[in-house]
Order: sequence, then C-alpha cells, then structure tokens
Amino acid sequence: MQIIIEKGRDIYLTDEISFVKDDDIADLYTSVGFGRPSDYKSYPDFPGYGARLFPKGVYGFFVIANNVLVGLVRVFSDDYTCAWITEICVHPEWQKKELVMLF
Repeated sequence: MQIIIEKGRDIYLTDEISFVKDDDIADLYTSVGFGRPSDYKSYPDFPGYGARLFPKGVYGFFVIANNVLVGLVRVFSDDYTCAWITEICVHPEWQKKELVMLF
C-alpha cells in the first residue's frame, strides 16, 4: 500500500518496509532521543535491523517526505482478534503538523 498524502509534494504513507532503510529508522529514533546513532549502527547485526523490527505479527506504517523517513507507527497483533499500537515516532521537525492524524 502506498498513499500519496499531498499532491505536488513528495509525501506518502506506506506499509512497505522495503521503502525504508535501516539508517532511516536509526536516524528517526535518534532524532527523538531514542539513543545515539552508535547505539544502532555500531552493532554487527545492524544490517537488516528494520526488517527485524517487523516480524510476523508486527506491522509498520511509514510516512516518507522527500525520500526521508519522518514518521513511523508499529502495531503488534495476534493476527486474529486484537492489535495495539506500540510505538508512534515522529521526527521533531514534523511534530505538531498533524502528521499523526495520517496514521
């Protein structure tokens, strides 16, 4: 799924993890104070980090603006009857811009 949020601007919502690089997630997390870049990027198992955040039963929704990840939501589900939002992360420059309403 990919939804263009605003015509004329390169902003879209997607659930495709393949559009998001590991570095993008690490950069977004560090922009909101979830650690330092070295907390993510220095580990030998960093490649594939993004895919490991979204195994079976964990779903992601991503807002990308001008090829930069500016927001993400992680949802845990039992793939049967219930799901819950476990994480909403919005880059500080995009906070208070009604981005969360997109999720």
